[in-house]
Amino acid sequence: MTLFSSHLPTASAQEPPCGSIIGPEETVEITDCSNPFDVTSEPISPYVLKINGEVVEDGGFIYQSELSVGNIFVEGEALLTTNSKKLYKYEDGDYVYIDQEAETPTQADYQAFADTYFPTQAESDFYMTIWYEAEKGSGDTDQYFYDEEWNDIIDEETGDTVNNRYYGFLWTADSYLYSLVPILGEGTYTMVIEDFLLQFSQRTFIDRVKDFLIPTAYAQAYPGPYVYTITFTIVEAPVGASSVLFLPGIMGSRLFEESGECNLFGGVDKVERWFSSFDCDMERLMMNENGESINSIFTEVEGGVIE
Repeated sequence: MTLFSSHLPTASAQEPPCGSIIGPEETVEITDCSNPFDVTSEPISPYVLKINGEVVEDGGFIYQSELSVGNIFVEGEALLTTNSKKLYKYEDGDYVYIDQEAETPTQADYQAFADTYFPTQAESDFYMTIWYEAEKGSGDTDQYFYDEEWNDIIDEETGDTVNNRYYGFLWTADSYLYSLVPILGEGTYTMVIEDFLLQFSQRTFIDRVKDFLIPTAYAQAYPGPYVYTITFTIVEAPVGASSVLFLPGIMGSRLFEESGECNLFGGVDKVERWFSSFDCDMERLMMNENGESINSIFTEVEGGVIE
């Protein structure tokens, strides 16, 4: 996948009527065409969107040959916050919610991941045996982690405990497999992040005494939400030959001039102007507006090609 940081016209640049935001629970008509999600200008967004590990710039577009699956996740989070993330696709003037719920990974999914995670097939099979027969089967993983005296069993390949290496693999596999979500073809998408900042309140001693005598339930206050968006467009990679042809080449012919220019010691000599790294030699190769050499530059048949 190749990402291009290019700013294209986004779906928000439209004339009234503005369409609707069709969410998972309700449909809301857009009142501000230039800012359909009421994006917050301050504070600045702390979030970064990545698809298949690549940063996606706001307003950018993606060339991707296979659009069926994408690893989409949002990085970054402000302190003392809780947030929600929703993906919308722009369709016929509306923003339509895209369900990002990943399907439950299968044993084949974990096996395929293990085959790339571990250096050898034997290691992959061993740790998948723990996952399938113990973690998902009997539930008794201790037999793989501890000996008869309850000492940690050591992984011979790494020197770490089998326990640590297994759960390191499992955490990495879950993080990856549960972030695989469907990308529904080409189009323009907007990731909407709603940020709620946790607000703490100070209560007096009298208030706390009242709470002790008459228990009262209090809800935490969340100002906001602060809303941030990242919009990107997915287009399928072009099929067929490229319109640009790259040919391997060489540095060309050796170029000479019989001149005293650039000669610190005087006298007229045959001087190689190309190939050379000196500015004076480079300047002697200048041409006129017709592409003809200003100076008397020549090459030679014998040894005239730069190796």
